[in-house]
Amino acid sequence: MTEKRSIAKSSFVVSSWTMISRLLGFVRDVLIAKFFGIGLAAEAFFMAFTLPNSLRLLAAEGAMDTVLVPVLTEHKVKTTEAEFWRFTNILFNVFIVSLFIIVLIGVLAAPLLVRIIAPGFINDPEKFNLTVMLLRILFPYVLLVGLTAYGMGVLHTFGHFAAPAFSSVILNLAIIGSILIFYPNATIAHLALSVVIAGVVQFVVQAVPILKKGPFFDIRAGFAHREVKKVGRLLMPRVIGAGMYQINVVVDRILASLPLAGGGAVAALYYGNRLFQLPLALFGISLATVALPSMSRHAVTKDIDKFKETIKFSIKNMLFFSLPASAGLIVLATPIIRTLFERGEFNSYATEITSAVLFFYAFGLVAYGGAKILVAAFHAM
Repeated sequence: MTEKRSIAKSSFVVSSWTMISRLLGFVRDVLIAKFFGIGLAAEAFFMAFTLPNSLRLLAAEGAMDTVLVPVLTEHKVKTTEAEFWRFTNILFNVFIVSLFIIVLIGVLAAPLLVRIIAPGFINDPEKFNLTVMLLRILFPYVLLVGLTAYGMGVLHTFGHFAAPAFSSVILNLAIIGSILIFYPNATIAHLALSVVIAGVVQFVVQAVPILKKGPFFDIRAGFAHREVKKVGRLLMPRVIGAGMYQINVVVDRILASLPLAGGGAVAALYYGNRLFQLPLALFGISLATVALPSMSRHAVTKDIDKFKETIKFSIKNMLFFSLPASAGLIVLATPIIRTLFERGEFNSYATEITSAVLFFYAFGLVAYGGAKILVAAFHAM
């Protein structure tokens, strides 16, 4: 019962910050919809943000956490404190170099990447060039959010959930601030720059509490450790598994960029997905996040009964909240979209196509929430 209370309490902390983040996300999206609607600038920004954002979600809510927490928990339980921090610093050094190479490739190959992810933009030079420019501005965010996700994994290993949960608020605050500061002359480039600034702040928010727990950021630790390859072996299948959803998102947007999808399809998918992500984050991702350290600990100590009990407790709570949330989104898709977004550049046509997107997304809510918890359980083992 003590562990269940701990999971419930931590889940409440994560869910509370997630709720605040998503509410700010609504404010952010309302402002973007008001000033940019579903027009050229909005579509270029959403398409340019597709790859960095997919890598962000893959790291922050997928592969990084479910691989790092079990491995770090095992080291924390079975080795000395000094060895734990040496291993933590070596992994950090490896991630910095790997992510920097990914960012460099992304910036240099931006025109090619836009041709792949937005083939419908090729015949519109203005939209194509704007998307390339925005992608080059946004790609450094991959490095920053990857390091932030690594910091989250370290803090989750210690059962510290507040700072990682709070970091999700920062991105929304940065974009809202960029619009309000430069109002009424805010441009889509201001939004892109605010994303990179948010990445810096997010990493600092993780770094401060980690430094209070032990010697972090020790470049002298080097890059060699026998367990680094183990992390790589665990990470690759996890990236593939967690990446399936992100591949779906990318494929959706590739198709939406084509003329047959109609005007504004890329933006409509973005707005609809944002609303779908709220209950998923509150009742699926948050429970999986806070249950993972407990499941990892039970897996290390071979306590299968407690391991199963943690899974059942998490699934029951997810179903209790997600089933009515799914029904609500299905029934109220159109009034929700109209109330939140229909103003300024966001017209009745935008409401119509966005509510259709939300309607169909809502049917998958329970399945995605359950998958988050079960995948976490597998990786805890």
